[in-house]
Amino acid sequence: MAGSCPRLQEAQRLAVCGISRLTLAQETQEPSESGPERCMGLGARSWLPAAEQLLPLVDYFMGEYCQALQTRERERAGRSPSGSRKLGPSGSWESSANVDDGLVSAEELALAALGVLHLLVSHSYAAVTRILSDDSSGGPTHSGDSGHVRESGAAVSPAGATETPLSVHTQRCLFSKLLQLADSLVVSASYRRETLINQSLRVLGKLAKNATAELLSRFQVLLRGSALRRCLSADAPCSTVHLAVQLLASVVYRQELLSQLCSQSDLCLFLHLYTYVSTRPDTSATDRLWLQLEQEVVRFLTSICLSHSGAVAVLLEADCQCSTEVLKALIVMMHRRWLTQREPRRGCCVVTEQQGVTFIRETLLLLHRLSQRDKHFTEHCVQVLHQHSQALHGIRHILQQIPDLEESEELALEDLCPHEEQDVEAGRP
Repeated sequence: MAGSCPRLQEAQRLAVCGISRLTLAQETQEPSESGPERCMGLGARSWLPAAEQLLPLVDYFMGEYCQALQTRERERAGRSPSGSRKLGPSGSWESSANVDDGLVSAEELALAALGVLHLLVSHSYAAVTRILSDDSSGGPTHSGDSGHVRESGAAVSPAGATETPLSVHTQRCLFSKLLQLADSLVVSASYRRETLINQSLRVLGKLAKNATAELLSRFQVLLRGSALRRCLSADAPCSTVHLAVQLLASVVYRQELLSQLCSQSDLCLFLHLYTYVSTRPDTSATDRLWLQLEQEVVRFLTSICLSHSGAVAVLLEADCQCSTEVLKALIVMMHRRWLTQREPRRGCCVVTEQQGVTFIRETLLLLHRLSQRDKHFTEHCVQVLHQHSQALHGIRHILQQIPDLEESEELALEDLCPHEEQDVEAGRP
């Protein structure tokens, strides 16, 4: 720890200077010379270069936590199969008490650092640019596949950072640390694992939202690795999946990044997402939280269809199971929501009911859009054909009570569920 003190002192000095500049409004607040190509979340005068001076301190505490995780993993590896501790190099029994205390302390500081980082990337385009700027001189890499914290050079160890300028060090490894802390495998020893992963995903999502199209290319490492797939796995909390979908919605602004979501294998991110929302594995999540996630998924897929000319090919024509699962997932979600709307639970608030109707309308339009492009729509839906027919006839009754129903929604209903079949299917259980 002693070797890292000079870096901590320098980071603290820079942070105080940055806070003073922000507080005293001594900012030029000028955008870059060319201006952001695409910056959805930040205004033109949100450059705020002083925010960069807080990044080294954020990086320091995140690095200390990564180091504490490594220490914890080494302590675990030092146990025999029976659970007893091995004898340390000095001949004394190694105790995990100090390791645990250090991990808890480092974790609290890392969470605080993530909170500060979220504020910085929410308001400063300079901070976003600094974190996402690609360093071609051999910065750290993060595959997203490791079961432990792993970066090249001095990226993980704060002590090793004394060999490089502080700002360059931050540029090189802060983004990599974010990817690590969003990986459930890397933070498996964490005491507040869900909170840590979710906060990391929030920061990554804000980074993606406020990045230019060029800077978004840095997220390729996230899509190619396994960390994000673990965020969509069956044992992931519903809240984590929700944040992961929000992140994906911002990342796939670039066509080449969209194509990486489907790996045409069991590792396909689309497939993991469709499976999750179809099966609802998180039994502790409330119906309202599930509704928020499912609505996010529908809007994510809709935005893909509207933003990319080749989106339909990616969603429906890939040589992957995801090309058939997308339709089944939409039908299952719509049918489940129709059942909820048909038999509202006691205590269900009006807002949730209205959100449910909105979800049904949005899902109907998306399903209709995809059905028009899928030549084998009926074949792909055969496993959920009953839910499809039952839900659409029930939804027709719900939508008939909406005074401002759009013509496109009426057309979608008629195409997906011809009116003359209504009396045949409507009452079937």
